[in-house]
This record gives sequence, structure tokens and C-alpha cells, in this order.
Amino acid sequence: IWLAVRMLAGIAGPGAL
Repeated sequence: IWLAVRMLAGIAGPGAL
């Protein structure tokens, strides 16, 4: 699910929690 959140947020690095 985190992958989807990262994609939506456009972030693929630290602090994506």
C-alpha cells in the first residue's frame, strides 16, 4: 500500500512514511 501512497505523493525517498 505504501507503494501506491508514494506514487500518489510523487515521492520515492526517505520520509515517505
